Amino acid sequence: MTEAAAAAPTTELPGGGTSQISGASQAAAAPAEAAPQSAAAKLYEHAASPDHQQQASESPAAPEPAAQGEPPEAAAEQGRAKEAEPPQGAPEKYEFKPVEGVKLSDAVRAKFSEVARELNLSQDAAQKMLSEVAPAIARQQQAAIHALNEQWVKEVRADKEIGGDKLNANLAIAKKARDAFGTDGLRKLLNESRLGNHPEVIRFFVRAGQAISEDTFVPGGTKPPSGGKDAATVLYGKSN
Repeated sequence: MTEAAAAAPTTELPGGGTSQISGASQAAAAPAEAAPQSAAAKLYEHAASPDHQQQASESPAAPEPAAQGEPPEAAAEQGRAKEAEPPQGAPEKYEFKPVEGVKLSDAVRAKFSEVARELNLSQDAAQKMLSEVAPAIARQQQAAIHALNEQWVKEVRADKEIGGDKLNANLAIAKKARDAFGTDGLRKLLNESRLGNHPEVIRFFVRAGQAISEDTFVPGGTKPPSGGKDAATVLYGKSN
């Protein structure tokens, strides 16, 4: 037995005998000293303190990481490209440029603007359509006029009164009547409209020329001889 054990006090037991209480038992029975705090406990206690919470709330937030995406140069380039795009949709008023080789009236322009607005066409889209469609329509009209003129020529050549073998002679007679009664404006109209090739127009001038050849023609401003016919009588008959 150790000296500590030998020095331990003894206790009398009921009925006699003694019992020894070891030093270890006494140490266990004595109040234990406070164990040192662990690092985790100290950290938790510090985080829970009001001073720490106030400091945390006043601290500036850490900057967020930059979003992944296109570089600023690419975004700026896209912005400039978008600004350069022509405006979409119908403008407040269409301003059409002249179409080469085609003369459009104000009524045609107004109608085209009306339809383009209903279709919500932009200025560029409407101008492109007008520049492409108007010449095509003009060419179709010219082709139709040419075909009609060719048809009139065939009818004149086949006509029993003014055509056939007598065609050249009758055309000379018609020219004589045209020069005698027609003005420069009439000749321009007949040439530009090509009505000068219409069978009924030629027939009229042939008959007028034949009437001039049969009667005495007196230029305007002079009195016709006795029994002669003036131009009005030759062309339109005797008035009542």
